[in-house]
Amino acid sequence: MGDWLAALIDTAGLAQATLVGLSMGSLVGLECAARRGDKVRARALVGAAAAMPVHPELLAAAAANDRTAYEAICFWGFSRPAQLGRDQAPGMWMVGSGVELLAHGPAGVLHNDLAACAAYKDGLESAARVTCPVRLILADSDFMTPLKGGKALADAFPAADTIILNRCGHMIMAEQPDATLDALIGFV
Repeated sequence: MGDWLAALIDTAGLAQATLVGLSMGSLVGLECAARRGDKVRARALVGAAAAMPVHPELLAAAAANDRTAYEAICFWGFSRPAQLGRDQAPGMWMVGSGVELLAHGPAGVLHNDLAACAAYKDGLESAARVTCPVRLILADSDFMTPLKGGKALADAFPAADTIILNRCGHMIMAEQPDATLDALIGFV
């Protein structure tokens, strides 16, 4: 997927691009920056860790397009305050919206994404090869890519800065959109 992303940058006619990715998207951008650093001006990783293991039961539920997979992702993906209705838009429920969004995706997509995360093993080695500016945006209540794993990934880059959002889970952009945007504006 990292090679595909570099080809997309070429196809778009760009000399370089700044890459921003959440979770699996952060790993795809990491591989692109490690393999084709000439194509990447800067790299922001949101909700990232070098390894993203996935429980076999979650993989099986996702393969079966079982609703429990979507519910589990949202249970583990949103912080406890977000599960109680801390949405910035009155009347909205982040967890319920997240479950419905996942449930309406094409069959097999969630399983393929989770399987790719589970299979990925090169995060630390790839990070060491990245030469562009790097920023990690991590969350203190992220149960899917715990803060400890994000900090270990940050340490693997030759140079990276890290921003930690408090009272936030893995669904960083949904839980704290303004803080996420603030963390990206000066960097991107």
